Amino acid sequence: LNYRRFFTVSELIGVRVEHPEVFDATHSKVLELLRDGVLDGLRIDHPDGLADPAAYLRQLNEATGGRWTVVEKILTGDEPLPAGWAVAGTT
Repeated sequence: LNYRRFFTVSELIGVRVEHPEVFDATHSKVLELLRDGVLDGLRIDHPDGLADPAAYLRQLNEATGGRWTVVEKILTGDEPLPAGWAVAGTT
């Protein structure tokens, strides 16, 4: 296997959003929809599958101007969301 995948699902590749040009290319439309008022917020699916979830969520928070963002993150027991994640909570 010579590519990053989504957890152990080989059919889903990991996109390298930690690279600014990749982040910009993959987020341009959703950021446009936020600016235009079409969307009010975002739900990010399993950010813990990214290379650096905290950095990604900070970058997303900056790009959206702090818009309401939640993540799909499975928590067990009393496990809290990581403190460095710039999100409103989980779904």
